Amino acid sequence: MQVYFETDFVTIGYNRVVQAVIMAWKTPPLSSEFRETLNTLLTATIHFKTGKVIADSRNFGVMAIEDQEWSAAWGPVASEKGCSHMAIIMPEDVYAKMAINDAADYAKQLLTTAYFDSMEKAVQWIAKC
Repeated sequence: MQVYFETDFVTIGYNRVVQAVIMAWKTPPLSSEFRETLNTLLTATIHFKTGKVIADSRNFGVMAIEDQEWSAAWGPVASEKGCSHMAIIMPEDVYAKMAINDAADYAKQLLTTAYFDSMEKAVQWIAKC
């Protein structure tokens, strides 16, 4: 994977084989870090000229309600900028899953979205898109 952006809490990179941007959370982000990362994710999709994203949320933690609302507004922007397919690798924590599902519900109206329990399955799906 070609690294595009990296911090203590997230890595964003590009998988040339499946032509997808991969965002992998290392630790639960602060609200400002979450928002900065999603905006950087859009910049990466434009840079790599792809609409395909894999979001590895296994280490994300529970999303604040304010961030769920913010991500609902982010979805249309992502779609306008060319984001078309999103594979989400879900965390094991039930509360984290619920928060991500709630936030992703808005995006599902604009992006083809699928949920997975492993990177391998997410990569296999995004490769077919």
